[in-house]
Amino acid sequence: MKKIIFYISIILFGLLSMTFSLASTDDMAAFSQKFLNNLASCTPYKEIRKIDTFDITIVQEIKGLKNNKCVYENYPINHRNEGYQCQYTEAQVLQIIQAMKKGNQKDKVSVYGINYESNAIDVLQTKFINDKNICKFFED
Repeated sequence: MKKIIFYISIILFGLLSMTFSLASTDDMAAFSQKFLNNLASCTPYKEIRKIDTFDITIVQEIKGLKNNKCVYENYPINHRNEGYQCQYTEAQVLQIIQAMKKGNQKDKVSVYGINYESNAIDVLQTKFINDKNICKFFED
């Protein structure tokens, strides 16, 4: 059993490392400035982006306020059920904006006890997406 857990952790480490290194390429910038401006006020807005690294087109959509939280959705253009929805507090929205301002400045994140370094927005998104109180995948 310990060997299985060890091998799974090695596979996860490899996949996450690959994801974080690919996420630093130019076409993976998390949000445009126009998107961030609308997110700051939680104004409904939709942006469609092509991510060449993964050959995928995604929809990033601000749905507006619901229960004093800003509702954000992210999904592949023709596969909404494969995406996720986040409900951000005002403080979390400010964290996103601050992280985007850091650009490629490195931050640290720990995922399942493994420490990684990546740009600030990737670290923050990893934290939020893994918190079921903030983000939920549509299939959940």
